[in-house]
Amino acid sequence: MHPRFSRPRVRVRENVNEAIRAREVRAVFPDGVVEIMPTQQAIRRAK
Repeated sequence: MHPRFSRPRVRVRENVNEAIRAREVRAVFPDGVVEIMPTQQAIRRAK
């Protein structure tokens, strides 16, 4: 590694869902069903 450049920092995000800013998202469920729904509804259903 070049001495002037430090190692890239590892960023850990425990809860990615809380960072979603879109009004609607496309949710893909385990049974293969794809739905476009409001973000909050999709998060509730994912939990």
